[in-house]
Amino acid sequence: VLMSLDSVPGDAGWRESKSEWPPAGPKWREHQSEAALGISAVTIQSRDPLAACERWCALLDRPASTGGDRLEIALDRGRIRFVAPVDDDGTGVVGLDVEVRDGHAALEKAREAGLPVAGGAVEICGVVVRPVSI
Repeated sequence: VLMSLDSVPGDAGWRESKSEWPPAGPKWREHQSEAALGISAVTIQSRDPLAACERWCALLDRPASTGGDRLEIALDRGRIRFVAPVDDDGTGVVGLDVEVRDGHAALEKAREAGLPVAGGAVEICGVVVRPVSI
């Protein structure tokens, strides 16, 4: 997984939801949905989740949080979770928790679009996207 630390030079409010974000292109606001409010967690699979977590901890200068099966790093906004392989590839992003106003409506839209919905989540390109109502 490639980590990217973003900022927007010259835009002090770059963390605000409607601020500039050059990677999205010049017309991203025209395609913005009010349904998705943000990403609250990402799940990364690794053949050695502990080693991956330790490396990310060092890169981010953040401690790991553990307990039971849980291995994660808390961020200012959100979490990075590390898990053992869930597919044959064994590496990469396998889950996203997306904050939404209405999780049931989000899943219904996914069903209407013909996406596979199961267990309160939708799978898109091998990534389990779980709507989290806030």
